[in-house]
Amino acid sequence: VSLFAGVRVTTAGSDALAAAAWVLPALALVAAGVIGRRLFAATLPIVTEGPGIAARPGARRAAAGAAFPRFLRGPVGAVIERDLLTLGRSPQELGRAGFIVFLLALYTAILFVAPLAEALEQPEAVARLFFLDLMAVGYFVTAFGIRFVFPSLSLEGRGAWILFAGPLAIGRLFLGRLLAYSTVLGLAVGPIAMGGALRLVTFPALLGVFGLLLVLLIVTTVTVSLAFGVLWPNFREPNAERLATSGGGLATIVLCLGYVAVVGWLGGECVRSVLAGGSVLAYLAAAVALSAAIVAGATAAARQRFGTLEIL
Repeated sequence: VSLFAGVRVTTAGSDALAAAAWVLPALALVAAGVIGRRLFAATLPIVTEGPGIAARPGARRAAAGAAFPRFLRGPVGAVIERDLLTLGRSPQELGRAGFIVFLLALYTAILFVAPLAEALEQPEAVARLFFLDLMAVGYFVTAFGIRFVFPSLSLEGRGAWILFAGPLAIGRLFLGRLLAYSTVLGLAVGPIAMGGALRLVTFPALLGVFGLLLVLLIVTTVTVSLAFGVLWPNFREPNAERLATSGGGLATIVLCLGYVAVVGWLGGECVRSVLAGGSVLAYLAAAVALSAAIVAGATAAARQRFGTLEIL
């Protein structure tokens, strides 16, 4: 970003932009040196050779008498809270999730740094940028879904029979995970994605369109990832990356990215319609109908699989 601003500031950037492009990376390096050093010094003594972080001395005794789950309720809540705690206590998984969010933030930052003032005055250019923005957000949502949501059932491992034999309805677990993953993904991606939309459009109607399409992207992608994970489980494979590149994972990628492309096109058509003084109801109705059809189909296929799950 700094090199880009250094080359373009004389022709396209402002003095404030040039200063920010140099000062902000410098502040980030200083923060990494100060905060990162303290976090490293505090974390290193309690890190074990396992996949997570060991508890501090005395924490095990305190946790032994604590009820679980602490925040959610029932068997479904216990499994979901366990999933979230496992993700939060794994530096590797947090790093992968943080890297996906960082790439989305970097892409959004490029929208603010790039000289788009003249392009944003042309309706066709705004529509195309809106389309590309939705495509980029959908790509990162798909990347999160295929890496963290799709393998969630398979990662139960060979002990999954305990989950299936327990007092837990798999259908309720499916819905619980759908709500949990959609909420986490919305909180992580939503503010960054809306920031990029604010850079491209200022009409409240178009911001509302972007927000609605973003919600549809998240819910549909998470549903497809969960459903395909139920349709093609592999309880013998403990590696999430290998699960993501399996046949079921590739099918998830193809369907989700195709869906993202259609929703992005509908978003671009919404921009063209609003800037021309027309209505967006037909395009939004098409997006909602397509999302509902995919969610309903994926959920129905997963429900048929619930009763036939076997650990092979």
